[in-house]
Amino acid sequence: MTTRVAAGVKRHAATEQALRQAWERLRAGAPTHPKLVDGDGQLSISAVCLEAGCSRNALYDGHPELLDEIRQPSNARGARERKESVTSGGHIWTPNWLAAAPIGSGSSPKTLPCYCAP
Repeated sequence: MTTRVAAGVKRHAATEQALRQAWERLRAGAPTHPKLVDGDGQLSISAVCLEAGCSRNALYDGHPELLDEIRQPSNARGARERKESVTSGGHIWTPNWLAAAPIGSGSSPKTLPCYCAP
């Protein structure tokens, strides 16, 4: 194995370790990145990468198994919290581009609800 290949393998392993550790810290509710410490605790791909100190591209291109793990519904705490918020009196938000009636249509547009935590 050449030195260049060995360095790539080490870098890949180090990135995966950083991403997995970041994922575990976020799942435990104990982020260390200053932008995440006082945040809402939402588990997202962006938050994992920010916590790990790497780009989202590194996760998307180099670690699809971890990406699938993060995307599993059982790990989507943010989605669960939004659903609970809506069922317990949260609001339904409609983007402005859906709320505007089409020009010359003479009727109101059909809108799709977006359930967001208040």
